[in-house]
Amino acid sequence: MPTTTQVLAQVYAAVRDWRTLALSPEVGLLAKELDDFAPTFEYAQMDAARGLIG
Repeated sequence: MPTTTQVLAQVYAAVRDWRTLALSPEVGLLAKELDDFAPTFEYAQMDAARGLIG
């Protein structure tokens, strides 16, 4: 069973590069649309998670 830190690292890795994925053909967002989604993926808890996982 994975540890809490391992799960946090997996979630962080999945969310970290959300902008690249959002612009990919699979998702198809336009660059001008990214700011609308930023609050969902970019917030202080991401910084805290990065600190916890090293």
